[in-house]
Amino acid sequence: MNKWKTRIISTALALSLLVPVAAFAADAGTAEKDIPVKKGLAYHQRLNGEQRQQNEEKLLEMVSKYTPEILEEWKNALAEREQLRGELKEKAPVQRQRPQISAEVKEKVEAIQSVKMSRTAG
Repeated sequence: MNKWKTRIISTALALSLLVPVAAFAADAGTAEKDIPVKKGLAYHQRLNGEQRQQNEEKLLEMVSKYTPEILEEWKNALAEREQLRGELKEKAPVQRQRPQISAEVKEKVEAIQSVKMSRTAG
């Protein structure tokens, strides 16, 4: 009789710990469902000229609101940054510059791609 009571009590204790944990695990979502993930360079996209200009205007607005005495320093720093960015663009090599491909090579590539497509489709 004593063994029977011990088994019932230990089983009840185990279930009382297991059921809430299992219920919580069933309700908890995974990171894939909760957080949308953008493919590619989503977090490293460059700003275009208009977005950069808006950011600079917001920055200057905040500087003029909170520290108007150094507003001219900020304007000079932003102008210098634009000048340096322009110089860097002039000196930097053109990225992703593709060589000119002849018509013969293009035809060969298209033939290879069509063969690959026909093999995967059939």
